Amino acid sequence: MTGWKRLGVSVDTGVGKGTERLGRFVSRRAALRTAVLTGATALGAVALGQRPAFAAVRCPAYCGPSSHCPKRICPEVGCPVGHRLCKVVNGHNPCPGLCEWPTGSWVHCVGYGKCGHGFSLCQDCKPDHGCAGFCICVSGVLCRECCSPADVRAEQRRVRDILAVS
Repeated sequence: MTGWKRLGVSVDTGVGKGTERLGRFVSRRAALRTAVLTGATALGAVALGQRPAFAAVRCPAYCGPSSHCPKRICPEVGCPVGHRLCKVVNGHNPCPGLCEWPTGSWVHCVGYGKCGHGFSLCQDCKPDHGCAGFCICVSGVLCRECCSPADVRAEQRRVRDILAVS
């Protein structure tokens, strides 16, 4: 590979990584804003066993699969083989600029399913060794059949247990 071609590949890679980081930052701000604005209303409606008024599917932020996910295959919940959730633990971020959530995932879309309580997660997945090849996966629709607060809590426990081993 010539020097110019190598430089071009290096610049392309750097621009791609920078764009992904910027998109993730902006998307997370939008997700946080939406969560704060709609969270109390949704929780109140779910607690009363009612469908939230905004129960149309809402996806405030970009989520994966990103181009670094192996063959862009993400499981229903969790990370692809060879990756695990990238979690911030005790203030330590294993991949600075990429991993920003203590759990390694956040709610991406809400309002799915027959009663509007379904949701999807966005998940930060880092390779088992290092940070190169970091990928973002969107889960499948979770809690699609949930119609009561008990249903939602049970699904949250199920997902938490799956992600705990990721």
